[in-house]
Amino acid sequence: MPFQTKIETDLNSDISALLNTINSYFEELNTSNLTKNTIEKICAIIKLHDEEISVSEIGKSLNSSQRSLQIKFKIATGLTIKNYIQILKFRKSVDQMVNSDLEKLKLTDVALYNKYFDQSHFIKKFKDVTKTTPKMFNSSLYFLSKKR
Repeated sequence: MPFQTKIETDLNSDISALLNTINSYFEELNTSNLTKNTIEKICAIIKLHDEEISVSEIGKSLNSSQRSLQIKFKIATGLTIKNYIQILKFRKSVDQMVNSDLEKLKLTDVALYNKYFDQSHFIKKFKDVTKTTPKMFNSSLYFLSKKR
């Protein structure tokens, strides 16, 4: 076991000592990996603001420089923070299209609901990612999770 303190595992061992040892180990583990915590915090902030937040606002809320956050995020995920936000926003749009009847939900509604400038902006972004138009999109050819 990776614990510095030897843990007695017999039936007579003190449960509070055992719990204290385990808790201190996990607290130390938590503080030793600050980059991971920073990435998780960035993702949580983005989700909390429904993908409508800038990198500078994230920096302010974490009391950190934008550049520092961008470097850490890129190293950890391979994406920029802005790309990550765009992917989440796009994914939400695709989910709406796939999980609703396209005749009932117009592309304009999907675009505006997800804060695209207009329908043509959404279609352009859609083509950039899927290499097809929303009308020609076949969801069965793409890996999409089940309806959430």
